[in-house]
Amino acid sequence: MPRPQQAEPADFKYRPDIDGLRAIAVVPVVLYHFKIPYFIGGFVGVDVFFVISGFLITSLIDAEIRAGRFSIVNFYERRVRRILPPLIVVVAAAIAMSLLLLFPADLKRFAESVIAVAVFSSNVEFWREAGYFDSGAIYKPLLHTWSLAVEEQFYLFFPPTLMLLDRFFRRSIGLAVVALILVASLAISIATRNSHPDFDFYLPFSRMWELALGALLALGAVPVLRDRMLCTVLAAAGLLLILFSIFFVSAAGFPGYMALVPCLGTALILYAGMAQTTPVSAVLSAGPMVGVGLISYSFYLWHWPVFVFARYDRFTDIPVWQAVLWILLSAGLATLSWRFIERPIRRRTILKSRKQIFLAAFAGMALLAVAGVGIIAAHELPQRFPKDIQAILKAEHDYEPRRNICFDRKMSLVDKGDFCTIGTVHAGDPDFILWGDSHSDALLPAVEAVAERHGQYGLFAGRGACPPFPGVTAVSTRPRYCAEFADDVLKTIAARHIKTVILATRWSIYAEGTRVGTEGGGNLYLQDAQFKGQSLAGDGAVFNRAFPATVHMLLDKGLKVIIIGPVPEVSDVVPDALAKIKMLKADRHIEPSLTEFLARQRLPLAALDRLGAMPGVTVVYPQKILCGTDDCMVEKDGVPLYIDNNHLTTRGALLLTPLLDPLFATSHSGPH
Repeated sequence: MPRPQQAEPADFKYRPDIDGLRAIAVVPVVLYHFKIPYFIGGFVGVDVFFVISGFLITSLIDAEIRAGRFSIVNFYERRVRRILPPLIVVVAAAIAMSLLLLFPADLKRFAESVIAVAVFSSNVEFWREAGYFDSGAIYKPLLHTWSLAVEEQFYLFFPPTLMLLDRFFRRSIGLAVVALILVASLAISIATRNSHPDFDFYLPFSRMWELALGALLALGAVPVLRDRMLCTVLAAAGLLLILFSIFFVSAAGFPGYMALVPCLGTALILYAGMAQTTPVSAVLSAGPMVGVGLISYSFYLWHWPVFVFARYDRFTDIPVWQAVLWILLSAGLATLSWRFIERPIRRRTILKSRKQIFLAAFAGMALLAVAGVGIIAAHELPQRFPKDIQAILKAEHDYEPRRNICFDRKMSLVDKGDFCTIGTVHAGDPDFILWGDSHSDALLPAVEAVAERHGQYGLFAGRGACPPFPGVTAVSTRPRYCAEFADDVLKTIAARHIKTVILATRWSIYAEGTRVGTEGGGNLYLQDAQFKGQSLAGDGAVFNRAFPATVHMLLDKGLKVIIIGPVPEVSDVVPDALAKIKMLKADRHIEPSLTEFLARQRLPLAALDRLGAMPGVTVVYPQKILCGTDDCMVEKDGVPLYIDNNHLTTRGALLLTPLLDPLFATSHSGPH
């Protein structure tokens, strides 16, 4: 994203068309984030920025190396002057707004991201957060800083690498090394797109090929073209590739190999303009295009926090006409930021010396980190809100108390059959096992309460985004080892002579593959021996094979099977939504209708009806308690029954004990 510095090597020529290319990159990103129609691939602007950055930074480094005056310290001083001052101001403004608006759980995640930004690792932080209980992107004001972290991590090792290659090897060897970085990184991106999508998106290993592509051009890997007509054709083709990406490339499967389209388009424009002025470069060099390009970095920094805070107290997307106003505000803030922060500091009219800029930048980033730590130490400052609102928001923490110990247990423990116990532990083997995903963990308090009441002893086997279906893999944001987990559960059932299996899971996510409302995490895809692809239609087919096959397998082993049916899902994060409704006195109902519930659970309920008719199978239907004739409950006596939009609180789970109690009441060898 950086523009050419004011003091450039003599043989480095400023190209205004590159500033225009920045405009082509940043505007679609902003429009995409504000959900302006048609810009479905606007996110590719970030990839365009990466290629531009690799080209410009490498051009400057290479020119200085060849002139014999490259300095690592000078290089990082330029980066500090370029990147940090506006970033510090934007993050500071985001801190102020977050203290005013964000609910405690969101504020805690925000504070953690502030600390990560201060140490140039926000991409790692957002990758770490992208787990099973991750919140939606619209609640993270600094999410966009992941791309800055990727750049800075790349430039920690790339300049010294170029310097060492120049000193000890021929230029051809240097080009080969950069090409190898490109190929290896691209291969990682393509290989991890489906199996590790969060890794592919956030981390530099799968992104640095985009910067390396620009770097190869800057290093002269391809001879400069002198034929103006050919340059014109290449530049036009490059622009078409970028525009195609902006309007037709979807987020599904991106980056991976699809990132080649906008990146090659950018490279073609940069390459064609290295020796010739083309009609494309003339358009990109026009005043308005260059003007937007000049503020592109600040525009990128400001627009996402503006969007998050504008969207935060809403239940629906921002109308287009309001989105336009927020975009104009972002552009205005960017212009001010460029005029009074970026340009003066880069021109050294303020913070003139190296010592001054380094001290100021260090102090600014340190203060941001201290602010983040302070927010966490103050327990997210819930006292910012009235006590009745605080009481509602506390529900976000009312989850099963052993979740961090018993749920998503380490596979090294699972391999040994080491699962947490439920109920009253007695001599001999466990009576039952509760098996499922995070919904089984959410329902664990109800199962445990009933088991304790009847002196029963069980084990808990819960793994996030893993259905209790042996031989089935669930492809989501991270590898879950679902098939291996299921195998270990079956081994434990046999080894411990367990007689009853309780299955509880989020049935709809496996049958449909889609999530609800603003929930993060993306689609989930099931794969079995017959289907190895990734499609929502495939989910239904695998589900309809795997679910009955699992039940039949358990019955064939002489086991009793209890199935806890689906829990209603809600379009909103329930505690947040109820708090907003109360604060804003909004006339809004978030309860899902019974009709919506039945439609969402169509495939699971049909399967449960068939399986429930089989001897040895008992089905429990939570909607009998949670739903009335019209709607399903989301709160009781003003207290939320969900920690988010689909997981019951402990209080909510305990409402279901009347359904489970009869199953435990008449048996001393396990529920039936």
